[in-house]
Amino acid sequence: MSHTQGAVVVRRPDLTREPGSLAPAQDVDFVRTLESYFPISQSSLLRRMVEADGFDLKSTTEHVRPKFGTLLGVRPFLGAVREGNSAAAQLLTPYCSGEDPGQDIEDCVRIPTLVSMVDVFINRKGAVWNEHDFIAPVNCARFTKDEAEDALLEATGDVPRYVESYEKVFVMAQEWGPNYYHFTVEHLPRITLALDILIDNPDIMIVMRHHGQDKWHDTSTEFETHMELFELIGISRERVVDTSHEVHANLAIVPTTTICGDPDPHMVNMLRNRFLQSLFPDTGGVPPVPPRPVIVLIVRSNIRGLENNNEVREALEMNFTSFDVVEFFGTDPVRDQLKIFATAAMIIAPHGAGLANMIVAPLHTPVLEIAPLECPPCFLRLAFKLHHIYARHTAGDEWTISCNTWYNPGVDGIIDLARDLLEAKRQADDARKFPGAADADEEQP
Repeated sequence: MSHTQGAVVVRRPDLTREPGSLAPAQDVDFVRTLESYFPISQSSLLRRMVEADGFDLKSTTEHVRPKFGTLLGVRPFLGAVREGNSAAAQLLTPYCSGEDPGQDIEDCVRIPTLVSMVDVFINRKGAVWNEHDFIAPVNCARFTKDEAEDALLEATGDVPRYVESYEKVFVMAQEWGPNYYHFTVEHLPRITLALDILIDNPDIMIVMRHHGQDKWHDTSTEFETHMELFELIGISRERVVDTSHEVHANLAIVPTTTICGDPDPHMVNMLRNRFLQSLFPDTGGVPPVPPRPVIVLIVRSNIRGLENNNEVREALEMNFTSFDVVEFFGTDPVRDQLKIFATAAMIIAPHGAGLANMIVAPLHTPVLEIAPLECPPCFLRLAFKLHHIYARHTAGDEWTISCNTWYNPGVDGIIDLARDLLEAKRQADDARKFPGAADADEEQP
């Protein structure tokens, strides 16, 4: 514990040592998972991304800006893959400097932290301040110097009459709230840092951002989904404060924030464990084994859907006869949706929110995302940090395909990548069973 002017900072290393149902929270060896199948990832699973026209990824330390701005955040990773650095995955960790590809991953990952502040204001972006401190979260929001100065000035006076005031709150407000991906992968994992505290103290309210109408989302449906997710981890919806402007609290608990599009490996794995334990309480979070392995094909009915979805489904059924192919439409209650992904043997989907459900999939689940290079790499990061086997089909032969359009990918390319994913999974599973074998071709006992 330490003090910073008007705040108390509590680091919780105990959380990272808690055993999980299928993957301990401290298990951030996604670097070693990639290393176990790196040759096939370099030659096939990520090939189109690292060979894209317009990139000049000469090294992992010296870069030029690529034409595809949305991939800027994984540029060091792609550069390391191109160079053949099997430790490339550590460059997906934002807390590493990225200057030394040989840096030990254990030196890069921060310990989950809670900040406690008294007599504070909280706005819908997730900023928290009193007359001593202004904490701007590192998330999808943007803050200006004027905002901080105005906020600190406001904190020196009385609480305005139009601002609701609460005794104790936990701060989950963050930008991009209505989106299922951002809420599930960036917002909700933050609650794992204090879930034990919140369950033991039901008088602490949860502050999250209110959203009005949104042209991209049905916000009424999204809000109900969020409430179902809260209830799944043991938090009653009556405790949620949905703020459209700002609120005041006598005491606020502020968890580590999530970088936009870049999940924290500790928090997302802790949430994964909590979900699984809630979904399958009788088996300690271990899902049942389905009669036949299941390929989940996510179907989108709007932009970023597959124009040739039926053709893709039929090709999967024809080429993977020992698997069941299940189409996922995202219309069932959250609990039922998550149970589908908890037993998935492979996930294939166009870029979109449904891919966030990989959070409950078994370790080393093959994930094939169909997405042009213009689409952000958020699901690449999520897949690696959950220890999944990831590939990306660029949705066509043209480099200039828009992310927000319908896709018509070549079916043969999808089938080839699916086969490579299954081989990569075999190699990763073997490395997990026999950790002493560094090479996929090395003789096993």
